[in-house]
Amino acid sequence: MTLLFKLKVLLGITDSTKDALLTLILEQATDDYLTMTHQTDAVGADTLILRMAVVRYNLIGCEGMGSQNFNGLSESFEGYGDDIISAIRARRRAKVI
Repeated sequence: MTLLFKLKVLLGITDSTKDALLTLILEQATDDYLTMTHQTDAVGADTLILRMAVVRYNLIGCEGMGSQNFNGLSESFEGYGDDIISAIRARRRAKVI
């Protein structure tokens, strides 16, 4: 199964109308992973990249927002959660300068 197919299953998307968007999100999540871990490839990181892509997808439309309050309901928007950051840190390589 491709990462795109797996992401669509996780998000409950059954058609191909968002394939271009989802492909871009997967590329961005992979770039984030590689940057944060100082690695050159993402071999063995599919599950983590999928989790990162779901977060990115769910934050669409909330770019730049930190929080909002609407009729007493408060929401805060974060990037990757602590669980994802911990998993990334566990895979991090020392940066060579």
